[in-house]
Amino acid sequence: MPMLQNMPQNMKVFEMICNQQLSFSKVKTIALTGLGLLMLITLPNASSATTAAKRSSPNASERAELNKHPTFTKNIHVIDKNEGNNVHRFLESNIGKTVFFDTAILVYTPINPNLTQEQKDLAPTDRFQNKVMNKCWIDQGGIASYTDFGEKGFPLPLNDADINAGCKTRIRLALTDGDASPDIIIFRGDNKAEIVLSSFFEVAKKSLDGAKTLYILTQKTMPEETADIFVKFKRNKNRDVRKLSLDQ
Repeated sequence: MPMLQNMPQNMKVFEMICNQQLSFSKVKTIALTGLGLLMLITLPNASSATTAAKRSSPNASERAELNKHPTFTKNIHVIDKNEGNNVHRFLESNIGKTVFFDTAILVYTPINPNLTQEQKDLAPTDRFQNKVMNKCWIDQGGIASYTDFGEKGFPLPLNDADINAGCKTRIRLALTDGDASPDIIIFRGDNKAEIVLSSFFEVAKKSLDGAKTLYILTQKTMPEETADIFVKFKRNKNRDVRKLSLDQ
């Protein structure tokens, strides 16, 4: 795979991603640094990208493919409440099915769980004042990964009452390659990180102690043609990266 280090060319590739001409599955690494945008990619055929850009609505065969897999395109919240996005209802109604998620999840940047309280107090973060972290993450200690929070997954708060009760619902991502999955992009800040995810998952459900429910999302590999159709017609093009540092 070629490494693109020329800034004008990099921005052209980034624009292709935003315009849905380049699938996340083609992007292996993305990093925002002071030196610009660095990507390791496999470029699609230029003529096919041009053709795809001309049509804004699916044809009959594409529409039939899109109808096979329910789609969720709103943000998922694990450090805030999920009022209004219906993610709980979506998960419950699609148990046993393969669904398409084009979503973003805001998490706190992983920290060393062995930090002293004094070191934690000096950390450039507001996680210790976050209500969900205090009520629903207290049994998980430090977070060592952006996407893997252990067998219990991470909280999926519904509303204030649910947060005060310790969050009855949890969700776990079972990604094929963890944080290195080619279907995710992680924007990292010194306080929070945003995981932008575009992939297919099989939904399962199990019960946890304390009358809690865990939804397990196991990543599934789909035919490239199917993935490209969903990326083109189901990706949310208007999603902005949220605030990741306290000084932003």
